[in-house]
Amino acid sequence: MVALALTAYVIGLSCLARKESTKTALQFWPAFLLAAPIALAIVVNGGPYLRNAGLLSVILGLWILRSLRHTFWTANPSIGRTVSGLLAGIVLVDLLAVADQPPGVGIVFLLLFSLALLFQRFIPAT
Repeated sequence: MVALALTAYVIGLSCLARKESTKTALQFWPAFLLAAPIALAIVVNGGPYLRNAGLLSVILGLWILRSLRHTFWTANPSIGRTVSGLLAGIVLVDLLAVADQPPGVGIVFLLLFSLALLFQRFIPAT
């Protein structure tokens, strides 16, 4: 199930990225696929894991919205910035998949997420 959620996220990301080099109209439907990991986390996690999964889902959801803002809610759309943010967000999707692990594991994922953002300053993500 987790692999399917990550697959949906990557398909949504890929559909958005495909429009980066073209001048065709951008459709909003791929953005809904980005929410698949959040939906799965809410459905699958219960009991003591629901709190962690909920918190990580909020973080991932805010990051997705922040990334989509560069394309859908600005006067000068930048699909490249959206795609770069969503690529870094794959680490957050992976973190959500291991929400039931000890806090130290989460710190490693957040460090990797930070490194992905840092490296994108020097190495283009798209």
